[in-house]
Amino acid sequence: MDCLASSLFLDLFIYDANITRPFFVQDDTHEEITRERNGLTFQTLNRVTFKAHRELTSLSCFASNKAMDDRKSTHLKETTTINVKFSPEVLRPNGSAKVFHAVEGEPLLLECQFRANPSKGAHVKWFRNGHSIELPPHPTSHHTNNKSNNLRIEAARATAGLYACSVENEVGRSEIVDLAHVFVEEKPQVAIYFEPRQPVSELADANVTLMCISNYNSKDIMANANAITGNSFVSVKWYLDGDLLKQVDRPLECLKVPNVVNYNVTSAALNNPKCNVDPSKVMLLNVRRSFWGNYSCQAKNRAGWGPVSEAKEMKVLYAPEAASIEYNPKTISKGSSFEVNKQNKLKERSAHALKYECIKNIKAK
Repeated sequence: MDCLASSLFLDLFIYDANITRPFFVQDDTHEEITRERNGLTFQTLNRVTFKAHRELTSLSCFASNKAMDDRKSTHLKETTTINVKFSPEVLRPNGSAKVFHAVEGEPLLLECQFRANPSKGAHVKWFRNGHSIELPPHPTSHHTNNKSNNLRIEAARATAGLYACSVENEVGRSEIVDLAHVFVEEKPQVAIYFEPRQPVSELADANVTLMCISNYNSKDIMANANAITGNSFVSVKWYLDGDLLKQVDRPLECLKVPNVVNYNVTSAALNNPKCNVDPSKVMLLNVRRSFWGNYSCQAKNRAGWGPVSEAKEMKVLYAPEAASIEYNPKTISKGSSFEVNKQNKLKERSAHALKYECIKNIKAK
């Protein structure tokens, strides 16, 4: 930077007020004082060499001499604008990536803020889980101005994940910076299980626990860990042979959001006894033959009701009822053969008899 002052009758002292800034480092300074042609005035040239810095937007040159200082006159000043071009820098206002916990179908707005010069025309590139995102041409999907770029998405399994962005201008390209963790809670897809899994005996007065559990397989979960597939249900409907058997609910505020760090359940919810209810499990007490049937369940979370599960049959073992005997032919001749048929009065849902025993010459009492 050159600072030139002339037509003054005394030597001029030139200084720069900006050199006190911490980032302003002078690499070299040079000053020349020459007498002008009239022989009466002087021309002073002060040259400062320094490295450009993005924070340096302007410099001011001040000039004075002894006469001006004696009269306490205002120093001469000239200011120039400095345009320092630099590659973009992606900003994270909170110093870390944001966490979004959304339900399936919820619209989300992600923002990539950056600082660059020039910022106009800077190209922003988005990434999800480390892979580049092809932005659709629809004008509402993203928007760019001189300071930020907005990406609009709809929460779904396909859009859950870790989002990052990178910005490029004519000077260079920024690093890829993680901006947002998007967790998506889907409508639950469930399966029903029994505990114990084997049939129980009516004579044992046994209890059976029905469990409604997410049926996502490990491949689904590993494909996108940000899609929430836990058993945090707000309500579960239980069906027997297609008819509603029972519905178990709990308040929505009782739910602890899975996969999200530092998510706090409200104090009011902690004191609510209904928060201790687990709608994903019900117990059938003292199971009898009337409990035999096809059971299914349907779960609801913050995203809404999922589909009804595939039905599973629960069997109950019980002792046979009164047996009867028939023989053929109806009239039997001495010395001839005949056929005896044993029959047990079994209902439609009952286990086959394991053993039949015929007893001869038993007199009725």
